[in-house]
Amino acid sequence: MFHKHFRRSRRSLAAAAGILLATALTVSTPGLAQSDQAASGRPASGESKVVPLRADLEINRLTVEASGQRQTEKETQHLYRDGQGRTRTEAGSTVTITDPVARTNLVLDTASRTYQRTASQSPRSADSATRDVRDHQKLAAAPRSLGTSTVSGVRAEGRVYDVSLPAHGKLIPARQKEVTLWLSTDLQLPVQTRVAEPSGAVNTQTYTNIKAGTEPAAELFEVPAGYREAKPSAANGMMANCPLDNDDPVILTSFGYVYLDSRNVNATTDVNAGCVFVADGAIFEYPLYGYPTTDLLLPFDRWFVYDCYCGLPYLPYVAFGDIVFVAANAGEPDTTTKDSFITLTIFPA
Repeated sequence: MFHKHFRRSRRSLAAAAGILLATALTVSTPGLAQSDQAASGRPASGESKVVPLRADLEINRLTVEASGQRQTEKETQHLYRDGQGRTRTEAGSTVTITDPVARTNLVLDTASRTYQRTASQSPRSADSATRDVRDHQKLAAAPRSLGTSTVSGVRAEGRVYDVSLPAHGKLIPARQKEVTLWLSTDLQLPVQTRVAEPSGAVNTQTYTNIKAGTEPAAELFEVPAGYREAKPSAANGMMANCPLDNDDPVILTSFGYVYLDSRNVNATTDVNAGCVFVADGAIFEYPLYGYPTTDLLLPFDRWFVYDCYCGLPYLPYVAFGDIVFVAANAGEPDTTTKDSFITLTIFPA
């Protein structure tokens, strides 16, 4: 059915993909009112409940091709976090600044001296028939304890979660992920996050060179003078099939019930090859939630995900989510699908 509709207009193509993808078609915003209430004002000076720190983030990605060939990629990012819970992550020429109280995100491009700003807002209703948002799902059983150990020179508690992600229509089958977390309550930091796939693919993110207790400079969390605002743009390229580049995994960290993390989750495809996003969908475990902030039939797709605020039985508390992106070219019968796996950890503050 999808291939038949694929050769019609792009609007019909998106509708057909949505029929296959969506099983729950209502978009709600649990806890948004409470979140807005909690975020109504920044804590006054001296009320900081978040440990300021700076650290390097070592990322190791092991991928497994269909042929069985294994490839390893390594990347180093730099993290700054202040006592108000604001974070600055530097990855090459891209700088991401997150404010968990104001619920805003800034993305700076230091090469072009531009920025993009996203703030919490009501979910978009455009193309709602093709957006599948399932919330309040239970995705993981109780974790297995690994006890305590020293990771990157920090005492941390280890947990292993078996996460089961359901199928999205006929496009994405049910999947399993094993998530190992080493959590430092003293530093309010997931010192290491390891996501393993049944295929053998593994993504490990480890904070190293951790230096805590010193406030970073305030200007690190602001738009520098001379930067101009830019709109989202698609990745460039001339591939015949639709490439799809997305953020994966996405790690969120909240502190108590006021410092609530939120992030943009981005996906891009190749507009020069006629590729656009024709469908997407997401599933979230309470209190994690999200919604799309761009329309379909564009060469980029963006979701805003956040901690929706609630009372929880114990801390640290961990929740999971997953967003599926579907790109297609109107001149080809095939689709490209990828998912962004999300981990939210809430530490006491």
